[in-house]
Amino acid sequence: MADVLASVRNPRMILSTHLNALFSALLLMIVGALDSQLRLDVRARRALFWSLVLSQYLFFVTGVFAGVMGTASMFAGPAEMKGTAAQEAIALFGNVIGVILSTLGGLLLAWGLRVSHEPR
Repeated sequence: MADVLASVRNPRMILSTHLNALFSALLLMIVGALDSQLRLDVRARRALFWSLVLSQYLFFVTGVFAGVMGTASMFAGPAEMKGTAAQEAIALFGNVIGVILSTLGGLLLAWGLRVSHEPR
């Protein structure tokens, strides 16, 4: 266990990623509970599901990567902490794609929960 901890260059990023994973699980449970309320066709439901699941896993993997490699371009870390250019690019790319997928999922969720103004 000590060998694993010794390989982590930014332990606070691992803690942050752990908390992010807990909130991601909560988000996915809430979206699952709201499933019966969504007014989406099959393709939009699939897009909602995959955009949210992939984005949350991508945030988790990128966070662990950033913690182990010690990247800091996208994360709060000590000023002296900096990964290689490739490591910083991977962390940036993972987070940008995660944000794009999360935004798509949020928009689909908002669209699916829209209120109908049609008379009953």
